[in-house]
Amino acid sequence: MKIYLKAKAAKWWSLSVLIVLAAACTANAAAIPWANDTGSNARFSWTAGQSGEGLWGNPTAIGAGFLFNDMAPAFTAEANGTAGSVTSTLKVTMTAIGDSFEELHIREWGTFEGAVPDVSGSSGTLSLLVMSPMPPGEFNIGSLDFDFNASQGTWTAGIDVDLTSLSMFLTGGVDSMAITVTNHLSALIGTEHTEITKTGGSIIIPEPATFVLGLIGLLAISRRRLS
Repeated sequence: MKIYLKAKAAKWWSLSVLIVLAAACTANAAAIPWANDTGSNARFSWTAGQSGEGLWGNPTAIGAGFLFNDMAPAFTAEANGTAGSVTSTLKVTMTAIGDSFEELHIREWGTFEGAVPDVSGSSGTLSLLVMSPMPPGEFNIGSLDFDFNASQGTWTAGIDVDLTSLSMFLTGGVDSMAITVTNHLSALIGTEHTEITKTGGSIIIPEPATFVLGLIGLLAISRRRLS
């Protein structure tokens, strides 16, 4: 995991530069705002919710984060004579109300057809831009772990982050952060039809020592509805 921190005396224009650079990395996909791109609940507020080409759809905001069960049908990579791929980047800025964010959990899931080696090139990454507490810092967290179930034709991916351990400045958690999740689905030409589709996902930021059991049950229900 690579960590990039600005010096404590950094000016706010440095934060603007970081935002511009992050936007340039995903310029290959048009950013479509969510229908509910701004809002708040008892746990957090959010702004600038968007996804590349709108492929993530509009999330349902819950007390512990967001559920994405309205993915666009085009969130599919298909090998049809030639290899296929699709890339989409989700972004949202979240600010804690009350307790700081101490954990961040990304979960994604979907289906596939064909041999696992022909879709295993699919990937995802997570990065954070922490605005508060100061100083602002950009964290390239790393890759999402993909797992393919060949017998069921399904896949899952995810990453868990302890926000209190990212740096010495965040021991009490994060008050405000911009989340960037990039997905790249890839389908290679195999001996049969090859296709991989994303059908759902979630961003979870639980309160300290709470929501854990509820989260497990909620995600299980969501997956059953999609199966």
